[in-house]
Amino acid sequence: MSWKLDYEIVSLAMTVILFMAYRPEKYLPLRRNRFFYLTIACEISVIVFDIIASVTTANFGNYPLWFLYSENIVYFLLLSLEYYLFFNYTISISKHSLLSSTKRKVIISIPLILISILIISTPFTNALFEVTRATGYQRQWAYYYILVPYLYFYIILSVIYLSYFHREIIPEQMIAVLCSYALFILGTFLQASVFQGTLLISCFAAFGLLIVYMSLQNPEYYLSVKASCFNSKAFRDLTTDYSETNRSFSVFSFSIDHYPILLNAYGEETMNDILHQIVLLLKSNYKNALIFYLEDGVFSFIDPDDVDPDNATDLLKNRFEHSWSTSIGELRLNAYFTYLPRDLCNYKSPNLISIIRNSLILAAMHNETRYEIIEAEIFEKQQKDNEIHQALQRAVDRNSIQMHYQPIYDTKSHKIVSAEALARLHDDKLGNIPPDEFIVTAEQDGSIIKLGNQIFIKTLSFMRDHKKDLKDIKYMEINLSPVQFTNLNFAEDFIDLAFENRVELNNVNLEITETATSDISILKKQMKILYNMGVRFSLDDYGTGFSNLTLILQLPLEIIKIDKSLVWAYFDGSNLMLKNIVKMFKEQNYKILCEGIETKEMVDELTEMGVDHLQGFYFSKPLPEAEFINFIKEFNGNN
Repeated sequence: MSWKLDYEIVSLAMTVILFMAYRPEKYLPLRRNRFFYLTIACEISVIVFDIIASVTTANFGNYPLWFLYSENIVYFLLLSLEYYLFFNYTISISKHSLLSSTKRKVIISIPLILISILIISTPFTNALFEVTRATGYQRQWAYYYILVPYLYFYIILSVIYLSYFHREIIPEQMIAVLCSYALFILGTFLQASVFQGTLLISCFAAFGLLIVYMSLQNPEYYLSVKASCFNSKAFRDLTTDYSETNRSFSVFSFSIDHYPILLNAYGEETMNDILHQIVLLLKSNYKNALIFYLEDGVFSFIDPDDVDPDNATDLLKNRFEHSWSTSIGELRLNAYFTYLPRDLCNYKSPNLISIIRNSLILAAMHNETRYEIIEAEIFEKQQKDNEIHQALQRAVDRNSIQMHYQPIYDTKSHKIVSAEALARLHDDKLGNIPPDEFIVTAEQDGSIIKLGNQIFIKTLSFMRDHKKDLKDIKYMEINLSPVQFTNLNFAEDFIDLAFENRVELNNVNLEITETATSDISILKKQMKILYNMGVRFSLDDYGTGFSNLTLILQLPLEIIKIDKSLVWAYFDGSNLMLKNIVKMFKEQNYKILCEGIETKEMVDELTEMGVDHLQGFYFSKPLPEAEFINFIKEFNGNN
């Protein structure tokens, strides 16, 4: 049989150019890059053997049969391997690995093994093709009913995989891979059914690989322009790839001290010049190391031969003891160092960069002269934080945040006159999660807005539904996070919620913390709108921070809540400032509430001191709705 080789020759030239352009040293040692490189090499081999087999079988009388069988067997083996390699490349572009276990690798490799056995046994079975002296090369039934379905099998499996994990794959990448598979299918179909005398499979495959190369394998995707090394995206993908393949590694990291300030003072061009000098220093001393710039003056590098943290620290400390030459003159810098040992890499943290940054912050806080060692506790804390984050997201999505209410005692009427609304989070896996843990998580991950709205709605609806039962309650206190005030429409949104639940705004007291005063202009504007509508405000946890009395006096506050730590310090004799604090605020016509009340002695002395309200376990712990209503009925009834 005679074959037309025009397209095959063009494909060979195109693939060889692609192979030469794809230089592995420019790329990270990722599975996807290795599989792509192997796929290109396999495609070149497929084309070469396809051309050789086509020429020799067309002149079958000039060659021995064993040679004709051998070259065709090699061609079909390489063709089968190419589709298997590209399948591996496809699944490696997502965050999940289908081949994460040996068992799965074996199962997925079974079709390749079976088709290889079929191909190798062809001289004895003639199932795939037959070569005779009389007729030359002839395709047989297995070519159409086994080989072609085999090629389609890995394509279909790849498409199913991409569809299942489509949310975790960049759309442009998935489109590129799907287009390449469409070309593979079209080439196979045309060669097998329409143009049986023309070699087309390799041509379509080469175009498919070219599309993938242009769309997915651009090395600029992983490079930092600022520092001329790999970027943070490269670091995340490489460490994730290493963890999934159980490859151990160690990481040495360091950060330029006060980098944001230096950047603001000397400009991006000057600081980028220093970053380049640092990279050159590392490359000249660690020729095999992979160097990453993680932004904000933070570098990490991974050495295949393992990193010696002492040598790395000595090298960099000695260099940072000297000035750096820049276009604006000599600059002196300082740096802090941290080291991730090889035996901790298997923790598989979803955000190793965060752990490295936190460790560098600790190194700066401790003024570490050598390097901070990243220990298992840091990973365990982040793992717990991630679990709390997931539990919080589930609770917010399901609207399952529970509300408890802690009674507040009035020292003059001796009754419960208000209560603080407190959110509670219970998770099936983690159990009860303390508010100081999930509130911080909510502020960090941005879910505090949704969480706050749930707290508002549930508290306001509780006030609406139990208006008669709460007749002695003058107002309900609701905590506000500083993050919530960043919403410029917060005041209007809260007023709308109160109107929807038919709750009078003068029955609401919003608690703000001292940290909320960081942006005083926004805070004052929001508070003024709410105050004019009847909402009252308390300053929560006074005494836990660096109190700015000037700012406090600018705000329309009615109550100052003194933190329990200051109250307890007074009663254990370690800090006697409480009396003066109470006197100072009383002279400014503020009402005073003391938290953490646990004994009758504390109640009596604080009442005598002039404190207006008391809150603590002496009266009651935070209670669910029904228990809270029963408590105030019984307590106020007896008083």
